[in-house]
Amino acid sequence: MDTSITSDLIDRVRVRLELFPELKKSHHFVFVSPLDRSYAGRTEYVWLSVHPGDGEDDWELCPCNTEETRLYNFQYEYGPSIGSQRRVKKLRWFLGDEMFCRTTLTMLFFWSVKDIGSSFTSKFGYTLNKHPHWDFCTELNLALINRLQPKAVFAESRPLRQRYEREFKLTPVATYYDQHRHPILEILRFKNGIHFYCFDNPSARRGHEEIRGLVHRFVANDNMH
Repeated sequence: MDTSITSDLIDRVRVRLELFPELKKSHHFVFVSPLDRSYAGRTEYVWLSVHPGDGEDDWELCPCNTEETRLYNFQYEYGPSIGSQRRVKKLRWFLGDEMFCRTTLTMLFFWSVKDIGSSFTSKFGYTLNKHPHWDFCTELNLALINRLQPKAVFAESRPLRQRYEREFKLTPVATYYDQHRHPILEILRFKNGIHFYCFDNPSARRGHEEIRGLVHRFVANDNMH
């Protein structure tokens, strides 16, 4: 992907850091971060996580505010943290090599934090649900998706499905259940027809092989049309 397509969006996140000093308590932000930096072709998929992790090993690798973006990724310079290595391995397994290299990573909340509970509140002074950056993050994520026109968007944390639906103005399409009638995959759709696949974090539950199989089947079917 030509970096000029999204460079202005990344610059806006950088400026945000200066406007809201509490965000400097985060080690880094993640936005428009390709999963495979060696891939030079078109970005075809977007992976949306809730927030970047913020571990002590990140600060040890790079003891300053930094970023993981297409323009600069501190892990390419300093080396990936152990947590990042585990994460990338799981994403590669879930997506498969072909989709993995064509996927870029973004976040519902761009700045790193250990968790969305007490760590979030103690670090920023507000909760995830009441932070002042919802509109900003939503606007930039929608701009990213509109510019890339991906074949699909993959979103972790199915319990946030209503938040995704509201923030991105999605239309529900279908819900799929496991053998115990627990919902495991929800498919929604953007106004332009792009499908939004919402499921639990692949590393957070057993049996996500079933989710992976469903996602691959539906994406393959979408690509045939």
